[in-house]
Amino acid sequence: MAMRILAIALGLALSGCNMVISDEPWFSERGPVQQKNGLWVMLQSADCPVSATTSLAAMPDCASPILVTDGAYSGPPSDRSLPDAVRYDPARWERIDHVLTDGTPMVDQLHFDATKPTRGTPPPAFRGKVTYLYLAVKPTGFDAEGRIISARRWPVMCGPLGRGEQDASGGPRLVTARPYAGMRVVHDMACNARDVATLREAAAISESSAPGAGFLIIESRWLRDAP
Repeated sequence: MAMRILAIALGLALSGCNMVISDEPWFSERGPVQQKNGLWVMLQSADCPVSATTSLAAMPDCASPILVTDGAYSGPPSDRSLPDAVRYDPARWERIDHVLTDGTPMVDQLHFDATKPTRGTPPPAFRGKVTYLYLAVKPTGFDAEGRIISARRWPVMCGPLGRGEQDASGGPRLVTARPYAGMRVVHDMACNARDVATLREAAAISESSAPGAGFLIIESRWLRDAP
């Protein structure tokens, strides 16, 4: 499933729990500063042993390769049973379109089309339609041409959600009971933002609330030119 590219690489749950989504895109124009095209790695820890010469097949478990091109991310299938010729051939990688906007932090709008056949079951909030979801991106490094070459990433959250919180039935709570101002809970697992200002404010606040909900703050960096 295309969604698994970033769901796994960015340490996000495939369910999309407690994340801001929308049926229509909030953004159509990219910001003036963009990521450098090429092969990136999304790291679960800053000390993950990856270098510019690490081959795709030799990537450690703490690193997930992502190919960044203008307006799209792509990455290898998550199915490790596939032969290396398939998993590590960028021509066969799954693609997801995105719009990286400006701001502090920047907001990355991901386009997920669940109207097309997938190799998995989309979460209920996305099933059978086109959905947009949102990540915050905080650049931490730039090249000589001003392109982003390293960044921290986290999901834009609906509100605080502690690990182990339960809903009224005693099951695990999938979305906050304390949504940020301007957020409306939908599907009992995600939320919509009232406007762009609400979305951007949530992106900033979520840097501190995402880890408490079990989401990693992902360190990412440009590795080398496209394979």
